[in-house]
Amino acid sequence: MNTIQTTNRPDNRTELWLPLSGPLDRWGAIRLRSWVQAHVSNDCNKIVFDLRKTSFIDSDGIRTLRDVAASCGGVEVSLLNAKPKVHRTLSMSQMDRLVHLPKV
Repeated sequence: MNTIQTTNRPDNRTELWLPLSGPLDRWGAIRLRSWVQAHVSNDCNKIVFDLRKTSFIDSDGIRTLRDVAASCGGVEVSLLNAKPKVHRTLSMSQMDRLVHLPKV
């Protein structure tokens, strides 16, 4: 994972941007879970995961993203810039029903 960018918008909403890199497998899922626990606070309104550099996602990664979306009630979660292979895996697992997942 790379540098976290926090944006405080004029409407007092806080957005967290996290560029993910490499595979979102068991190890990546553990790191992601730790990041969410450490950085998501009550004043956070939106989490954006930039998947531009995510090369692969498996069931552990999908489960973690589902858990993040479920545990952050009221927080909008977006998965942006997914490569076609990663996007297809996310779509097949119906992540677009839980989070914002733009079409490729």
